[in-house]
Amino acid sequence: MEDFTVKNKGRKTNLRKILAIVLAFMMVFGLMPITGMSTEAWAAEDETTPPTASKTLTDNHDGTYTITLSVTGKSESSST
Repeated sequence: MEDFTVKNKGRKTNLRKILAIVLAFMMVFGLMPITGMSTEAWAAEDETTPPTASKTLTDNHDGTYTITLSVTGKSESSST
């Protein structure tokens, strides 16, 4: 009885390791098309430059901070 339990425990451990590796690969490769096409899609559509962004951190002198994000670029809208 103990021999069967030890074999099953080893199989469960191996299965968990394989599942963890597969899920990690899926998460990594699932994000690649999104990050890989970001600047290339703009260049292929037209020859405009991508938006520029700047961040500013200001000390409020009371233990808190204010973060300001500024984004500048060309925008277009359309409706159907």
